Amino acid sequence: MRIAVLGAGSIGILFGTLLHESGNEVTLYNRNRNIVRAVRRNGARVQEGRRVIRATIPIGAPPRDLRGQDVVLVTVKAYDTLDVARKYRGRVDPGTIVLPLQNGLGNYETLARHLGKTSVIVGSTTEAALMAKPGLVVHTGHGQTWLGEYDGRESERCNQIGQILSKAGLPARPTRDIRVIIWKKAIVNSAINPLSALTRLRNGELGQSEDLRTIMREAIEEGSRIGAAEGIVLDASRLIGFATRILHATAQNRSSMLQDIESRRRTEIGQLNAILVEYGRKHHVETPVNSILLRLVRALEESYLIEKGLLRDK
Repeated sequence: MRIAVLGAGSIGILFGTLLHESGNEVTLYNRNRNIVRAVRRNGARVQEGRRVIRATIPIGAPPRDLRGQDVVLVTVKAYDTLDVARKYRGRVDPGTIVLPLQNGLGNYETLARHLGKTSVIVGSTTEAALMAKPGLVVHTGHGQTWLGEYDGRESERCNQIGQILSKAGLPARPTRDIRVIIWKKAIVNSAINPLSALTRLRNGELGQSEDLRTIMREAIEEGSRIGAAEGIVLDASRLIGFATRILHATAQNRSSMLQDIESRRRTEIGQLNAILVEYGRKHHVETPVNSILLRLVRALEESYLIEKGLLRDK
């Protein structure tokens, strides 16, 4: 199968390399020249424990169009989804399956609006990866990938992609509840990631603080009320238990938002807490916890983005 990975960062290289090793024709795309040069020179590398998988995979800057592909994996940062959707409108074959594997809410809706609802399926993954250096990705946590149609129906294409990913060593399962899974992950991330970014603590350290656990619980309860107003019914107590298990299972991990802050990059706060605040405003649900987390992270971002001459969307 011909697979393009758009945004070949840590998750993109992880998926692309394992899919290549299982017999697919993979092409990686990344606008970061250092990553492109490193992969061309040394191959795409995935470290699994003490073993390093090295694969010679074509890589380049994002192309003008994505025609001729069977699958396009979208693994760009969530704040770049709109740019991707606009760029490739009318430049993807009608039969191509577009699969976003990103953080936050709104990615499917943005891609479907520009590329067509019939082209895009919904995906969520708990696979964890860290870019140790350009082109070298450490597989820091084995997880599960979920696939589904936005409207909840069963489809052969979700079954097919699930089989291809599972064969590559990336366990995947189709589900009719993909929207619930996307919201569940987003709400938990909206509670964990900003606090880790603001405190500079690893996941396990967050769970050791009673004050931080209280804030996380309140953020999750808020997110659950917002989800219910949007028709996504989630049990807040179960979500809190889920978040606690994540903190224990990934105790040594730095969240992706903390990694962005430490590297003085833009974060995905807009696709997590900001979008929850927007939904809350839409449904007249109060969001004091998500609002303050949003403002604090954005203020922290501004402290270095202004220095670097970069602008962010308000």
